[in-house]
Amino acid sequence: MTNSFAVAFAVARKDLRAEWRTRELVPALAQFVILALVIANFGFQIDARNAPSIAPGVLWLALVFAGLVAFGRAFAAEREQASLEALLMTPASPVAIFAGKALAATLLLVGCELMLLPLLTLPLWIPFIVAGGQAVQVAMGASGSYNQAVALLIDFDILFVVLTSLAARFVLDD
Repeated sequence: MTNSFAVAFAVARKDLRAEWRTRELVPALAQFVILALVIANFGFQIDARNAPSIAPGVLWLALVFAGLVAFGRAFAAEREQASLEALLMTPASPVAIFAGKALAATLLLVGCELMLLPLLTLPLWIPFIVAGGQAVQVAMGASGSYNQAVALLIDFDILFVVLTSLAARFVLDD
């Protein structure tokens, strides 16, 4: 049983190393998902009322299709180089080989999703943009008080300084 796990991890490590060298799949998956999200944005009439109900479905649809591409590419290199037969002729079980390839494809898909994290956080910026816009309107002569907008902007500044200083060592640690 542990031999199967060792084989699966070895196959996954091999596939991840190959992807690290070529860097073909993750950018292709990211482009695919971003393109799907952009097409869905123009394909549906998305507004404030229906966005919460449409957006998760569109995101999952894009991720499912990207997953199909990732899992389809898992065996493509072996087919192209005719090394799948050699891999199957080893004493390793086919289940362990498949599990390793599935693990590598899953990790690559998760990596692709982490490229999408900034896109998914865009809605969190809306209050910041609205408060900034209100403060600028009042500063340019519009009626109203910008004390509340400026206070919200200061709160955002404090939040971002704290979060970025906490995340800096993880981001900069390459």
